[in-house]
Amino acid sequence: MNDYESQIAMLYDEYCDVVYKICYRYLHNNYDAEEGLHETFLLALQKQRELSEHPAPDKWLFATARLISLAMLRRNQKKVNIELNLQDFEFALKSEDFENMIVDEYADKSANFFPLLKNEILMKLSDKERLLYTLRYIEKQDVSQISINLKISYTAATTRLQRLKEKIIKLVKQKKL
Repeated sequence: MNDYESQIAMLYDEYCDVVYKICYRYLHNNYDAEEGLHETFLLALQKQRELSEHPAPDKWLFATARLISLAMLRRNQKKVNIELNLQDFEFALKSEDFENMIVDEYADKSANFFPLLKNEILMKLSDKERLLYTLRYIEKQDVSQISINLKISYTAATTRLQRLKEKIIKLVKQKKL
């Protein structure tokens, strides 16, 4: 172990907890925060000569951890977009026009039906379902935004939306509304 590597080892021993907390503050999950910690110190090893000459190596570590965490967030957002495009393409297409599909398929065509449908649907839903319904079909948020707003995974959001749609269709078909 050379002098640079021993300096990095000392920095790791002293600051790994702080770097982890910085990563966690941005990434909100243990696995990603650990990955951010490892990427930060891997970069420190790669730039050990410059780091040894830096006037405040701890500040360099903190700034690097922040930048790596932000880059990981951007990568994760791209993964969510790819997931939406590939795995949930059919669901997204159906979701965009869900309310119109219910009105067209199950309702009489009177002009007053649509607002009435919304109110009666909302009364039959639980508080969580009502919030989900409002975010998706009234505020027209996409699945990614909903998962962020509800602080749930993207997959959980798609599952809850699918169950909500099935419940609404069932209520309309059974004419319980």
